[in-house]
Amino acid sequence: MMNIKAFSHFSQSVKSELSKCIVFDDFRDQTGHMLFHQGDEGTSWYIIYKGSINVIVHGKGVVCTLHEGDEFGKLALVNNAPRAASIQLREAHCSFLRVDKEDFNRILKSVEANTVRLQEHGHDVLILEKLSGKYLVVSGAPDKVIDYIMEQKVDGDEMEDALEVDFFLTHPLFVSVGDLCNVMMQKYQGKGTITENTTLEQNRTRKERIVKCVLSWIEIGGKELMAENCFREFVSELCSHLSADNLCEVLSVMREKIIKHSPRKYECMFML
Repeated sequence: MMNIKAFSHFSQSVKSELSKCIVFDDFRDQTGHMLFHQGDEGTSWYIIYKGSINVIVHGKGVVCTLHEGDEFGKLALVNNAPRAASIQLREAHCSFLRVDKEDFNRILKSVEANTVRLQEHGHDVLILEKLSGKYLVVSGAPDKVIDYIMEQKVDGDEMEDALEVDFFLTHPLFVSVGDLCNVMMQKYQGKGTITENTTLEQNRTRKERIVKCVLSWIEIGGKELMAENCFREFVSELCSHLSADNLCEVLSVMREKIIKHSPRKYECMFML
């Protein structure tokens, strides 16, 4: 257990306490088995000891795959929130190290309470810190930050609005406008996330959430953002997709926002 990456930053005393309560779960010949479902109560934190899993989100399908050494399930315990995704076994033989909620709260919650690190393949992909009782993103891969914004944002929630503002103001420090446009378009089209089980309603929900993010980006970036060639090409392509997808009401809102914030010489591009 001492060599497991998920435990590497813990003190010796925490590791000693964990060794007394950690549970070994072994699954054989159960490819496709659902370990838990999105919306379930969070009851345990898991580290993959052998095998791999699919992380599945409503409206997106499989959003990523985790392998030996990766961890999952921590955020629901720290935040006392329902599971944000479903977990499916990918291989015939999968085994996990499990820490149940009661033990997690007793041993780890004070350690993990202020910072939560979500990892894939042993690397941090999203880091959240607690502020005024809520967790906000302080760094992460652009696609993971966008996922978090889409999943967590509640209309009228000032804390989550602040998350959007901070991200769209500071993203040029670590990702270009063009690269972020590519991330947004891939998520709108559902690349890598759509499965045969994805419903039309889930597809529509995903697309509408992406459009809400883009509208926020335009509002924050204003005319300076609309002056970027790559961004105008992106929103023009997005408007074409909205029209083809018959999302007329969303398209109307998008065009109004674009025209409002476009430099005058570009307004005519979006008036038709």
